[in-house]
Amino acid sequence: EEDWMMATTDPHEVAEMTPFLWYMGFRACQLFYEAHGQYPGVVLENYEQDVAPLQECIVKVANAMKLSENELVQQTLLAAGDNKFAQELTRYGQAEIHNIASLIGGVASQEAVKIITGQYVPLNNTYVYNGIASVAGVYQF
Repeated sequence: EEDWMMATTDPHEVAEMTPFLWYMGFRACQLFYEAHGQYPGVVLENYEQDVAPLQECIVKVANAMKLSENELVQQTLLAAGDNKFAQELTRYGQAEIHNIASLIGGVASQEAVKIITGQYVPLNNTYVYNGIASVAGVYQF
């Protein structure tokens, strides 16, 4: 809980681009998958129908993480009448974007070299990359 609260204290200059908020969105997508047997937006013809149920999952994640009262979370993920995160995650439809996959592969290989050589300290725990803003965050939970 404390670590999650700390992750919200250093937002990106554009609050919506903070990697931790997208991490919460991905956790909500996992809840959606568990409830519906598919990821949001996979059915492209009517992907918009998944936005409201995904927003409900985002609220559940915020409550489970005890961040529903957090100012950053309230202004972004839980903003009244604004499902921006749910819309974007649904529009994404579990696609794998090749340039982002390539970048993440590069980061993973760099971390493997650190482990093998023992020269540097590898990333510890969860790495989230926001390709829209070219911002990354490492979160230890």
